[in-house]
Amino acid sequence: MARRPARPASPATHGDAGTLIRLFTRVADRWALGTEERLTLLGGIGRTTHYQWTHEQPPRTLSPDQRERIAHVIGIDVATQAFYGVGSPNAATHVRRPHTAPNGEGTALSVMLTGLPGLAEVRRHVEALGGGSVAASLLGGDAATR
Repeated sequence: MARRPARPASPATHGDAGTLIRLFTRVADRWALGTEERLTLLGGIGRTTHYQWTHEQPPRTLSPDQRERIAHVIGIDVATQAFYGVGSPNAATHVRRPHTAPNGEGTALSVMLTGLPGLAEVRRHVEALGGGSVAASLLGGDAATR
């Protein structure tokens, strides 16, 4: 029986666990997330595990749930930077601002903290706000002036 060729790895689904944790940490730092918010967004991991992953030894593996959560966080960050402009303070504070939740009430972060469905909902919402490609904003398109 012939084997199918392996699919190329996607960083959001099959990437190195340590790299994904470092990316998550960069986004969490940019958003000024507290420890409890980080633990919740990572699926309710313990404080000790979080400390080990970020200060001592990154994980060798992540669960599919954790990978999906991190992919959504990174996607939300990329979409907000595409909308406001890369490095914009507005992109960094978007998730904490009032009325940024998909329903227009509360913050996007409050919805994200409800779990994986909330993360996916916020990601869809902020990606829809962009209306353009990430590449256009990185190249100085009109999204950078927002």
